[in-house]
Amino acid sequence: MPTQTETKTERVRSMFDDIATRYDLLNKLMTFGVDRSWRHRAVHLLKEDQPTTLLDVAVGTADLALDMAERIPSLRSIVGVDISTEMLEKGEEKVRKAHLPFL
Repeated sequence: MPTQTETKTERVRSMFDDIATRYDLLNKLMTFGVDRSWRHRAVHLLKEDQPTTLLDVAVGTADLALDMAERIPSLRSIVGVDISTEMLEKGEEKVRKAHLPFL
């Protein structure tokens, strides 16, 4: 019998797997487009530190990782992890299309 934590974890994973193909649109609609300015602000703040490596926890469809890769010249490596394999697959597809040298 699964523990309560395992059940919650599986529900969260399943929810994000189910919406992965529509996540970017849903995020834009639910935040009224503010998600883009949040990402730009995060990139601006990180750029000042000139990081060479980043870990993006809950990477989702990789929008933040892609913004960082494009706008922070010091970066050489970004690792993204997520509970949802469907979100990771969507993010990997976007990374491939971006033809970035290290993502």
